[in-house]
Amino acid sequence: MGVTGVVRRTGLPRDKCGIPIAPASSVIHTRTPVPCRAVPTPIESITVFCSSSDRLAPAYRAAAEELGDCLSQEGLTLVYGAGSVGLMGVLARSTQRKGGRIIGVITQRLIDAEQLHTRCDETIVVDTMRERKLLMESRGDAIIVLPGGWGTIEEFFEITVRRLVGEHTKPIVMVNTAGYFDPMLAMIDHMIEEGFAKAAMRSLFLVCEKPAEAIEALLRGDGRMQPDDSMMPSGVAREA
Repeated sequence: MGVTGVVRRTGLPRDKCGIPIAPASSVIHTRTPVPCRAVPTPIESITVFCSSSDRLAPAYRAAAEELGDCLSQEGLTLVYGAGSVGLMGVLARSTQRKGGRIIGVITQRLIDAEQLHTRCDETIVVDTMRERKLLMESRGDAIIVLPGGWGTIEEFFEITVRRLVGEHTKPIVMVNTAGYFDPMLAMIDHMIEEGFAKAAMRSLFLVCEKPAEAIEALLRGDGRMQPDDSMMPSGVAREA
């Protein structure tokens, strides 16, 4: 396998239950370090969660390609799952076509399945999907979610909940290509209507139709806010 760029293998420290944790010291620095910031100012790198499926309509592939073009044009580093297939592969190739820089985070299991994009500027190999998500989050200053399946949906909800409880303050943008996320957004509204979540939860993430709109919103500083306990289902506002 001819892998270009810098390749690092890492194992995160684990808690007493064996769950990996990602302290600041575990961030991997290479010849061109990308710092991990708790408050993403300014935005220099963007973590993207998206599909690895190749069985998709052209509109979804076009959105991934547009996002890659936007990232490279704005000089933003792409942090993603290091995949060569599906929207991940389209995104990576589009980003690099115009000189954009890519950080890929992937498990050995997915490398063995021949899904690695071998031309990442930096490739980080981890043991588990949990480690993969934590490192992808830590290396980006903002989050963009393109259409995806089980993994992408799980990543969206985890990153949103982590923002809700104050574990990060990074803006999150959902790109709703061809209305793909409409049913999920309707489910979130139903959740709010039935009292399982508060309406303020919708302020934890932005929704855009086009990738270019998502990049513009992030560079303007849209979506930056500090959640408080009142946003939790059982929470109340803190006293000043």
